[in-house]
Amino acid sequence: MDKADLENKIEKKFRDLVLETKIISYIIQKDYKISFLIDEESFTLEPYKFFLDIIRKTKMEYPKQILWRTIKSKILEDDLEIYKKYIKKIYDSDLSGVTQKNIEKLCNKLLESQHSRKFFNLISDTISNVSKFDLNKTRFKFRNLIMTSDIKVRNSIDYVKNFEDRRDRIKEITKDPKKLAGVPTGIKEFDEISGGVQKGEWGIIIAESGLGKSLTMGDIATNDYYKGYNVFIATFEMTNIEYAYRMDSKNARIDFSKFRKAELDIFDYERWENKIQKYRERKKNFIRIEFFPRGSTIADVENSAYRIQSEEEQEIDIIFIDYLNLVSPTKSFGSTKDWKNQTDTAWELKEFVQTFNDGMGVAAWTGNQLTDEGQKAKKITTNHMKYARGISEVVPIIISLSQNEEAKLQDIVEMWVVKCRNFEKIKKPIILHPNWRYMMINDIDRVDE
Repeated sequence: MDKADLENKIEKKFRDLVLETKIISYIIQKDYKISFLIDEESFTLEPYKFFLDIIRKTKMEYPKQILWRTIKSKILEDDLEIYKKYIKKIYDSDLSGVTQKNIEKLCNKLLESQHSRKFFNLISDTISNVSKFDLNKTRFKFRNLIMTSDIKVRNSIDYVKNFEDRRDRIKEITKDPKKLAGVPTGIKEFDEISGGVQKGEWGIIIAESGLGKSLTMGDIATNDYYKGYNVFIATFEMTNIEYAYRMDSKNARIDFSKFRKAELDIFDYERWENKIQKYRERKKNFIRIEFFPRGSTIADVENSAYRIQSEEEQEIDIIFIDYLNLVSPTKSFGSTKDWKNQTDTAWELKEFVQTFNDGMGVAAWTGNQLTDEGQKAKKITTNHMKYARGISEVVPIIISLSQNEEAKLQDIVEMWVVKCRNFEKIKKPIILHPNWRYMMINDIDRVDE
């Protein structure tokens, strides 16, 4: 059997056109939000993929005539009859057995078919290219496919029976701290009390506008990259190149204003290039920066994270999302300036960091705004965090940055541990020594002065 015949056989085996029609019909007529539980490749029919793309962009349900008018303006005249045929199928579909209670199960069933096709196609492709077989690359492809094909399962353990698993995990950490232990921040005092941010754990940095939420995340990200961790920065505020210039400023010790004004001299260029060249020669790990446009969700970040792992053929150790208040909720698609939607986003982030990579999890940091009262407070508490009503219950670690008049005179920033679920809270602030010229929240050279 040649490859084309095998692919046709795979599609016939793992394809349910009735189910596809029911789901796209429900999305178009009843609830557009369901479109975000699946992706275009879940459907085998091109018109259904096209309809799904439209629904996800417009975020609305469609009466038949309005959908038809929308489609007509977007497709070639030769395809009109084909699309008309499938629109008729959609609106003729019997939805009497499809409800809010079972639609997610139906979507999961469709996803199972999609992932089954992917598995068999990967097997087929591997066999077809057996002369170029590479065990490590093949293993990574299959592992990545397994990780991305999770259909929302809940994990449970038996406290007594699973003792050996917990014991062996600690022993593994002792042998190779990078493998399972927390990812450090590079801020010595915090890492000593916390052990770093663990896989499946995440923290929020709160501070008044302009004091250094993004700066702190960028600083921690570069510290982690230095130490050999794989880093992914998802920026919702700055462009990816702006983020990169901030890191260039720190790494090459070049005044950031020179990047902003394009005023680098010949010595700056030489120092900058030499630093990057050393990374190319010595570093096997990666630091990736990706910009997300308005309306992007945690699901979008998760999809990008899996894609990056596939491209790099390495797992991500820590993710920075800059920042939480700019991320849209996947389920409600409402305003980001609403505490209920902000809480939904926080829960989605929690689930993401806990279930990523087949349940192994990933460490993460994000930022959060302060209330007006918080910007005036001498000491920041969880109540000063914007949308604290829902978010503070979900996040395991909250740190705050503040700078009173005395701290401004000394050019220091106070870092308070506002909340910590699994380590001891300190009763005094950690003193940070920022270097605003080089985009550093804690300059080691200044600490050692």
